[in-house]
Amino acid sequence: MTATEMRPPLTRTMPDEATGRLRARRQPKWIAAGLLAMCLGGLGAAVLWGEASGSAEVLVLTRPVARGEVVTAEDFRVARVGHLDGASSVAAAELPAVAGQQALVDLAMGSLLPAGGVGASALDAGGVQIGLRLPPGRVPLGALPAGTPVLLVPLEDPRANPEAAGRVAVPIEATILAPPQAGPDGVAHLVDVRVDSPQAAQVATLAATDRLALVKAGR
Repeated sequence: MTATEMRPPLTRTMPDEATGRLRARRQPKWIAAGLLAMCLGGLGAAVLWGEASGSAEVLVLTRPVARGEVVTAEDFRVARVGHLDGASSVAAAELPAVAGQQALVDLAMGSLLPAGGVGASALDAGGVQIGLRLPPGRVPLGALPAGTPVLLVPLEDPRANPEAAGRVAVPIEATILAPPQAGPDGVAHLVDVRVDSPQAAQVATLAATDRLALVKAGR
């Protein structure tokens, strides 16, 4: 055997197509989809950041409040809102100052507390605020919001004061400052009214001796 015949055969490298191996090919559509996803992700993050940076915590009513009622901290919840487009609101941080104030306007449940919606009740120079405790039957049914004109009718017991028999009581003009609400016993009605200063002593005396009835007056 010659040297040529003993030489090992040469190994020939076949091209990839011949060996069955596939070359990786770049797919333009997948590249475009990836770029689009990156752009959308960045846009979404920018929108979320903008909303978070432009939002604020404000006070929202948890129940309807009539004008003249005293509000408490339980009457509000904190809500985070975005741009209000000029809507009036009160920051949640103002809750300690708001609690204990009187509603100056009617407030609907679920609405934003507007700036100036609560505050101290202002009395004119000639008026006096008096709190009344009236038993059932001496307050008319129906809503009596702040500002409603009413009459306070003095009640006399002829047995205690025979001279009062047949006497026509002169009603006292008043205005509701805080609508009636149930008292601690759940029976009596508590209501704040405004009367003229000259009648303040008479009304206070009648109220202390449980000799008043409140009636709604026509405007």
